[in-house]
Amino acid sequence: MDIYNQIARKRKRKRIFLRVFFTLIILIPIIFFYNKKVLKGIVTYSQESIASQTKNSINSAIKFCLTDVEYLDLVNLQKDSQGNVSYLTINSLKINQLSKNVVEYSKIIIDEQLKKGVNIPILTFTGITFLSGYGKEVNYKILSIGSVTSDFLSEFTSQGINQTKHSIYVNVNVEVKLILPFSNEKIVIDDKILITESILLGKVPEIYFN
Repeated sequence: MDIYNQIARKRKRKRIFLRVFFTLIILIPIIFFYNKKVLKGIVTYSQESIASQTKNSINSAIKFCLTDVEYLDLVNLQKDSQGNVSYLTINSLKINQLSKNVVEYSKIIIDEQLKKGVNIPILTFTGITFLSGYGKEVNYKILSIGSVTSDFLSEFTSQGINQTKHSIYVNVNVEVKLILPFSNEKIVIDDKILITESILLGKVPEIYFN
């Protein structure tokens, strides 16, 4: 009787081993396909969606912070006797405060957008390239904001004889972590936006910072 029990137990263990073995044979290609195709499609679609949302959020924050800000609010001009701009001073205190506001409001708006997640068309999960972007959208909450920084840029461009265009931009840099099963991606968005500009008489003037 003990011999029959031993044989039965061995056969049971063998059947369990074979089931596990064949299950792994089936699962391993599926996992590989998921990581290779499906996850890649989800990451690509999410990156594009995040970049678009982030840029819209930055534009909204800048529009809110810089309402009614004009060129002469940020720059003081010094002219010579002929009316040409000899040098200008940048109002660093004003610009630094604006930069701080842009960062704070950008964080708030971007964070609110990212909390909503990304709406991914369900056929994107098939991993088939030409089906990506089609089907009913599924909300995928996979995001966390990293950091937001900003700085102002000043550019001079010659505009013909004795004229110079002075442009002031704000450059906002955002890092977002894209958290997925089996994958963590970091997305960096740089957005350079024109704030104000003016045509100055004279050659490129010297610049002084307050």
